[in-house]
Amino acid sequence: MRCSLPRTAREHLDTSGSFVFDVESASAFAGAREQAACAPELVDGFWSARPRFGSHNTCRCDGECVSLDTYEIFEADRHRTLLDWVRYFTPAELVAELCDAGFGEVDILGDLTGATHDGDAPRFAAVARRGR
Repeated sequence: MRCSLPRTAREHLDTSGSFVFDVESASAFAGAREQAACAPELVDGFWSARPRFGSHNTCRCDGECVSLDTYEIFEADRHRTLLDWVRYFTPAELVAELCDAGFGEVDILGDLTGATHDGDAPRFAAVARRGR
């Protein structure tokens, strides 16, 4: 299943525009471990600065190269469930998705500063230029 984000980005670009972003790499997926944790003040205040108790569960979908982090945050007056889906890409997979969305040229970089791509790095960047 193809993502609609690249197609939407392309449709909103000027003819000379570029879509620049970073993604998690397929090599990082190897390090994504299924886990469960519960703790007061979970993740050092990232989801809330207020007193809280939280749980964090990570699940892997090996066939899809996807992980899901589920956070349950309990505060005195509210409870929230937050889902963080992560899709891990190889450069070839990402280029295929971008070309399918109508981008004409794609450069793969190491990061958003323009560093050289490193196949072992946990993330990489892409600069996709709109096709004609």
